[in-house]
Amino acid sequence: PNMWVKSLELKNYASDIPGNGPMIEMSTKLHDMITGLNTRYKTVGESVEPSTSYCSLKFKSIIRDSKIIQRVVGDKPRWM
Repeated sequence: PNMWVKSLELKNYASDIPGNGPMIEMSTKLHDMITGLNTRYKTVGESVEPSTSYCSLKFKSIIRDSKIIQRVVGDKPRWM
């Protein structure tokens, strides 16, 4: 599966957990960022590919936000 599918899975998973507001917000923003990159690549890619700089900056942002989400999820207390 590609990055867009995985981010959609995360967003859907987060939205099914009660009391998970911050995670829902973060996963939605991450998915929106990935959707923007995906859309840009598909529409611009038909005539001119997005620049290497654009893709590099987007991927850095996606990686940064993904790491933040991992840290937040890892620090969240789990009740048995």
